[in-house]
Amino acid sequence: MHDTIKQIKPHVEFGISPFGVWRNQSKDPTGSATRAGQTNYDDLYADILKWERNGWIDYVSPQIYWHIGKEVADYAIITDWWSKNAYGCLLYTGQALYKLDKKSNVKAWRSSKEIMRQIKLNRSIPNIGGSMFFSANYLRNNPLKVKEKIKRRLFKYYALPPVNMRVAQVLPEAPKNARIEVVDDRISLTWDAGENNAYFVIYKFKRNKAANIENAANIVRVTGTNSIKGFVNRFTDPHKYYYAVSGISKTNQESVCVIFK
Repeated sequence: MHDTIKQIKPHVEFGISPFGVWRNQSKDPTGSATRAGQTNYDDLYADILKWERNGWIDYVSPQIYWHIGKEVADYAIITDWWSKNAYGCLLYTGQALYKLDKKSNVKAWRSSKEIMRQIKLNRSIPNIGGSMFFSANYLRNNPLKVKEKIKRRLFKYYALPPVNMRVAQVLPEAPKNARIEVVDDRISLTWDAGENNAYFVIYKFKRNKAANIENAANIVRVTGTNSIKGFVNRFTDPHKYYYAVSGISKTNQESVCVIFK
C-alpha cells in the first residue's frame, strides 16, 4: 500500500491507527508497562514498530482509548511509551470522545475533564503532534459539551498541521499582490495565489512590532479563498495593526509572509 501510494502521489501521507498497546512488558521488555488483554503484536499480528522503522508508514495514531490512571492500561504510561517509540513517524494520540457519558461505569468518563487532562498531558510529552478524536460523529454530537470546553481553553487559536518529512515535499511560492482597502467602516484584504498554494494564513501584528508567525495568537484566519472582509474596530484598525499573508502547500510547508500594502 505504501509503495503504491508513493508511486501515484508521493506527497500523500499514509498512516495507521493501531490498537493502543503494541506489547506488554511481560511478553517483551521493550513493551509498555501494561497488562492489556489484547496487543498488536501478539494478537493482531501487526508489528507497528517494524513498520515505523522501515518507513512503511508516515504517521501513527494509536487508539489510546483509556483514562489516565487505568490500572491495566494507563493513558499516561502508554502515551509516553509511544512517544519514545515513534521512530521518526509523526505521532497523533487517539482520544476516546465516544466514552464521554454522564452514566459511564468509569468515573473519569463522566466528565469532559478527562479529555482536557489528556490533551494537557500530550503537550508535556515530546514527539506528539496532536490528537485524533474518535469519532467524527461524537465530535458533532458534542458529548458533555466537550467541543466548547476544548475550543475555549485548549484550542483557542488556529493551528497549522505539522510538516511530515517522510513524504515528498511540495514547496509553496509566496502569495502576490497583497492589497488592503478601507472604505468607511469596512476593511478588505485581497491577494493572488502563488505557485503551490493550497490555502492561506492571514496574520495580524501590532504596528512597530516585529512580525512573529511563531505565535498562533497572531493568526487571523486560515482560508482557501483569496480575500477576507470585515469591519474596522479596535481589534482590526489598520492604524494600530498591519497584516500579512503566507501560502501553505499541500504538504503543509509555509511560504514567506507578504505584507499587505
